[in-house]
Order: sequence, then C-alpha cells, then structure tokens
Amino acid sequence: MKSDQRWLLVTGGNLLFLFLCIQVNHYLAAIPASLFLFGLPVGFAALRLNLPQGLAATALIGFFYDTLTPFPLGTAFVLFTTAFTFIYAVRSQFHREEAFSTLIVVLLANLFLFAAFSTVSAVTNGSAGHPGRLVVDLIVSQFALALTTGWFFAFQIAILELFGIRLDEEQREAR
Repeated sequence: MKSDQRWLLVTGGNLLFLFLCIQVNHYLAAIPASLFLFGLPVGFAALRLNLPQGLAATALIGFFYDTLTPFPLGTAFVLFTTAFTFIYAVRSQFHREEAFSTLIVVLLANLFLFAAFSTVSAVTNGSAGHPGRLVVDLIVSQFALALTTGWFFAFQIAILELFGIRLDEEQREAR
C-alpha cells in the first residue's frame, strides 16, 4: 500500500541526519575540519522514492539547509533538486538495491554538491577557502560517506517500515 506521506517520513529522517552532521561539524571545528554529507539525503530520495515524493523531500531539506548557509536564499534548494533530478533521470541505469551502486551514486552526488557549494562560496564571498582545506574536507567527507551510506539507507528504510511502508516489496511488484 502506497502512502502519500512517505516524503514527510524521509524528510524527518533527513532532518535528524542534518542535525547529527551539524553536531559533528561543531566538534570538528576545533581541528579545523568539516564534513559535507548531503549526497546521502539526495541520493536516498532519488534512488528509493518516486518523483513527486522524492522531489518534495529533497526540496524541503534544501529549503531547510538554505536557512543555515550565508548564500542567497534558494541556492541549496536549486542545487539539491538539480542533483535529485539528474540521479532520478539516470537511476534506471543502476542496480538501486545494491550497496555498491548506491555508494557510487551517493559519492558522485556529494562530489557534485561539494563542488557546487564551493563554487557558490567563491562567487558570493570572493573565496571558497584554502584549497588544501577544501581537498582535505572533501576526502574526509567522502570517506565518512563510504562508512555511513549503508547505515543511513537502512535507517530511512526502517523509519518507513515502522509506518508500514515496504519499499523493497513495492519496487519488486512494480517490475
């Protein structure tokens, strides 16, 4: 049975994940380092939800992230929905249920978003930051993504299953 509210459940999981990322970045600020893990919520929505629900979940997390950045309003919304739309358009080329394919898609989405936000930062602030720090942050972020992708996807699926939404069964029936 399809639920029209699944995008709200996914958004709730995304917001909890965003909160955890903000907390980790708060503690990493002493080093100084930061994690950029936004390929995960965008990748999950694009690979596991249908177009309207995935777009709603991605747009909402984009608007929320916009409130946390010094960039013009709508920047994260446009970048997140662009990444979502591209992944959604090519998702039939991947084995969406396989961990390796999921990891590759999430890593590429994160790389795109990291580069896009760095470019926006360079345009709006005059500098994206020290190139060495950007490279270190990207490498650490990609490594953290490789470690957390399986957990995050399982976490989101568990939230949906708590409310009786079985994505794997629905996707098998759709074939």
